[in-house]
Amino acid sequence: MTVQEAIKLVLANKGPGRFGRTKLMKHLYFLKEVGGLDVDVDFKLYSYGPFSSAVLRTLNELSHAQQVAETPPDEDQEASSYDYALAQGEGTALGISDVQKQLIENLTGRSALELEALSTLHLTSRLLESTDEDLVVERVKNMKPYFRIEALRAYWRELKRLGWIAES
Repeated sequence: MTVQEAIKLVLANKGPGRFGRTKLMKHLYFLKEVGGLDVDVDFKLYSYGPFSSAVLRTLNELSHAQQVAETPPDEDQEASSYDYALAQGEGTALGISDVQKQLIENLTGRSALELEALSTLHLTSRLLESTDEDLVVERVKNMKPYFRIEALRAYWRELKRLGWIAES
C-alpha cells in the first residue's frame, strides 16, 4: 500500500472529532507496527513520538491536491491544530482487517498527548528491544519529563493489556 493510500485509509476510518497531524501519525504508526498494515514508511522517534517525514510530505501533497481537506485551528476555539479529513468524493475502497478496525477503535477518541505517550512507549520498547517496564518507562520519562511517571506506567500496562507489547 502506498503512503497516500494509507493516509486515506486512516482518514476514512478516523471517527468523529478533530484529527490533526499528530493523531494521524500515531494511527499510522500503530496500524503498521501492531495492525500489520503493509505500508512502506519508516518511523523515527521524534519530539512528539513516532514520526515519518514521508507521511507529512504526502499529507501536504494530498492537501494541495485537494484530496484531503485541511481546516486550520479556530482562533475562538481551544483547538490548536489543523483538522484533516478526506475531501468530498475522496472515499476509499481500501479494505481494512478486523484487527486493524479494532486497533482504530482503541485509538479513536484519545487525545494527541495520550497517543504520543502510548506510541513513544511502544517505539522505545522496540528500539531498546526490551519489554522491561521500568527500563522503558524510565527512558521515556527522561525524554518527556512533562509526563507523570504514574501516567506512563498506566499507559504501559494498557499497551500490555491490549497485546500491543509482548509479554516478557
